[in-house]
Amino acid sequence: MKPVAILILSFLILSCSESEESETLQLQDGLPQTWVLVSFNAGLSGEVFSGENLPYHESIRLNTDSTFARTRVQDNESTTVSGTFEYGQISNDDFLILHNTEENDLIGNCTRSLEEWFVFHTPTNMLGGGLPCDRPGLGFERIE
Repeated sequence: MKPVAILILSFLILSCSESEESETLQLQDGLPQTWVLVSFNAGLSGEVFSGENLPYHESIRLNTDSTFARTRVQDNESTTVSGTFEYGQISNDDFLILHNTEENDLIGNCTRSLEEWFVFHTPTNMLGGGLPCDRPGLGFERIE
């Protein structure tokens, strides 16, 4: 089964299953939060960039009213997008789900939808993007 099909199937299972609260899902109690891009996996090439070598700088601000603002700075130009967010869970994996209000170049997924999923590795570290379909994978770290 292709990785894209597995990813889509996992998302469908989430929408049909009951969600159990976990330690990571309690993160909402700590809002607002700011997350910054700390790693960039180029996908098919396998190259991973971090620190000064990142192709751009990006941050995600999660607000207490379940809205987010995501800002990318590349080549001295800034782009900000917004929408709402929620937490979800598949099996024992906790996710942050961003619901963008409109199509934009910052969305990183395999489905071309307005949703983006980020899996939490720890309460201060998450990974998202389109890595399962050979698009860049993005690693974020919570700074506040």
